[in-house]
Amino acid sequence: MPTPQLFSVLTTCKPAGHPAEFFGFNECVRCCLYNQWPCVILNAPNEVPNEISKQDGVRHVIPIGLQKRPILSDFIAASDADWLIISNSDVWITADWVPILQFLEQNDVHFASSRRWDLPEDIRVSELPVFDKLTVAELRKIAKRQSKRTLDVFLVRKTAIEVANVVNPNIGALVPGTVGFDNNLLGLMGEICKTADLSDVLDIFHTNHEPFRKVYLRNHLVSLKDQFRFIKKRHQQRVLVSKKGCLTWSDYRIKLTNTGVTAKKNKFQKIRYYIESARIKLVNKADIWIFIFNKRCFEFLRDRTVLTPGILICGIVIVYPSLRRQNKQTKRAEFGEAVAENVNGKVNEWKAKLSTE
Repeated sequence: MPTPQLFSVLTTCKPAGHPAEFFGFNECVRCCLYNQWPCVILNAPNEVPNEISKQDGVRHVIPIGLQKRPILSDFIAASDADWLIISNSDVWITADWVPILQFLEQNDVHFASSRRWDLPEDIRVSELPVFDKLTVAELRKIAKRQSKRTLDVFLVRKTAIEVANVVNPNIGALVPGTVGFDNNLLGLMGEICKTADLSDVLDIFHTNHEPFRKVYLRNHLVSLKDQFRFIKKRHQQRVLVSKKGCLTWSDYRIKLTNTGVTAKKNKFQKIRYYIESARIKLVNKADIWIFIFNKRCFEFLRDRTVLTPGILICGIVIVYPSLRRQNKQTKRAEFGEAVAENVNGKVNEWKAKLSTE
């Protein structure tokens, strides 16, 4: 009888016919191959190139249901590993799974998740020339840390999720990778078993693909209209969202110390939840205020002088006038384009520096 696997990484991928295109969309699979982690891909028959599904350690499972995307019940049935690591396909994970999972088992914690780092859209971890601890530290310096409610990776004990699905069939009907899945799953699992926040143990890197913002240290909005449309769409799609679908409600906060992995009881959960809510609102408002202020400055100065939005102060794009001669191209420039050009320049500087070190 084969020895059960400690864990499997499960994901559903964006379909692509060519391996290069497939890896371009699905960073998680490449991460698993790089780290030699067992990976299960849940997709329809023709959505994964044969060259990918035949790789060592990769298993392509066809979901049972007829729905467009596999549901959580499909994920539960796809692997017999002790732990299921359910992940969005567009993230790169850095983790030493064995001690983390063993520690969670010893402390009777059966569900855990972590915040992610958002990277500029021109940076993919799999394309970096070197990937080590120093690179991770450099990525953190330019990435935007998402809130405790934007979650892409979930660690769940196989036996716990099976029981949870019996207790509450709504859990098995959730659709991984869709809006609201993260908050729903965390909130519902928190009613059944102990949960943990792994944000200080896992580094999860996600390349930004939202067109209304540029990422470098913080969000740099390039279109308020597009952002509002995106937010409205997210709110329309949310269902079953639990108030406790936030890592501030987790039972433990997992840390790494010189002596290994430790668990700290998460106290004052309600207070921490409201603090996180206030922080999210303040940050989002600040992004809008910064956008409006800079856009007005830009439009005022653009017609009077050449504008060079070339500096960052605390991660904020600051526009300022230049004494250079005005030209038609600058006069026609849009604020969103100017911000994008500035941020792209900073990202390119970072990439050039990294490649020479």
